[in-house]
Amino acid sequence: MKKAISLLCVLTLLCLLGACASSRPLCKLPVVSEQQNAITVMDRSGKKLGSLDGRAVCTATDAGIFYSLFEIPEGESAAPAEYCFFDRESGRDVRLGVLEGQGYEAVFARTELGGRLYTLAVRGNPMGSAPTPLLLLAFDPAAGEMREYTVSETGFPYAAMAAANGRLLIMNHEMTEPKCDTLYAFDPATADMRALLSFEAEQDSLRGVAAAKDGFYLLRLDLRNAEGPEVFLDFYNDAGEKQTETPLTQPLTDAIMTVRGIESRADALNELGMNVSRFAVVDDRVLVYENFALSRVALDLTTGKALLARDDLTGVSLGGGSPAFYRMDFEETDTPPEILLPRGASLVRYDLTPVGDFRLLRSVSRSPGGTWLAGFVDGEEKTAARALLLWTEEP
Repeated sequence: MKKAISLLCVLTLLCLLGACASSRPLCKLPVVSEQQNAITVMDRSGKKLGSLDGRAVCTATDAGIFYSLFEIPEGESAAPAEYCFFDRESGRDVRLGVLEGQGYEAVFARTELGGRLYTLAVRGNPMGSAPTPLLLLAFDPAAGEMREYTVSETGFPYAAMAAANGRLLIMNHEMTEPKCDTLYAFDPATADMRALLSFEAEQDSLRGVAAAKDGFYLLRLDLRNAEGPEVFLDFYNDAGEKQTETPLTQPLTDAIMTVRGIESRADALNELGMNVSRFAVVDDRVLVYENFALSRVALDLTTGKALLARDDLTGVSLGGGSPAFYRMDFEETDTPPEILLPRGASLVRYDLTPVGDFRLLRSVSRSPGGTWLAGFVDGEEKTAARALLLWTEEP
């Protein structure tokens, strides 16, 4: 997976195409029956709630688990992707729909709004020369339905999405000339998709979009400085009007310089140029930053001081809930799994007790309503059994 990510990182950034939204409902599909190398789903007491296919890529939702089954055969560049939902209360496991010819899903962009689930995917070969449409996939678990909307005909795999004040904001690096970055706004009530902002990518390249109380944040890379990229945190109101611009180059560089594997300021500046997998601002105070290379940072925006700076053995939780940092465990110790939550101007440790032999933490996600999903294994990767702990709690 890391090799695939590295290959995608060398793609050049990118450009504006007028917003074009199309929608079509996809057929309802039956209850999931066949499974490969099943993953056990449990609550925190160890009670079994069900099981999922071992290929599942999972994210917590308020009502259960949203997951996809996607494998590209050797020699191919795209394949069908199945999207499914596991209901925690009933244990019902259903297929919501299939996207034919998927080349890549931006799992890190999955989010939840108004009881519906959303993700972004490109159809076709993301490494090829032909345009690959960026699609917004919308799922209604209650109705067992999937809808497909076209965000852009020239999509880029590393798109981003945030639910902000009743709508979805979608960031795309357009794969046309002239190169531009576009921020789209999607209204779930009307299915209206429109371009809200655009930037000339040779000057300003977007790295992320995040919700705010009265608007939204953009993480922007300014490429006009000959000495290296500069990073800014821009705040916009709901109408798309910039209100503030905060320079972050120095505090982010200082933080990244302490990350294991970063040996120079040049390395740190190179990290700033990488695409970003997770970006959020918690309580308008703490910047959460994770890129596709080495850096994971929690930055106090008031003081400019780093609360955390780690390498890629630390992850940031997926899902639409407030982000959490977690340490991926590869050796058993007496120390409980490390999960850290931004709270005010600090990171608060959240204690999670493993269940049975499942001791090694591999993944964490959170839903907007406080549902947690933690993935564990019980030993060496090649022979490990896997489990998912699913529970609701707001620490």
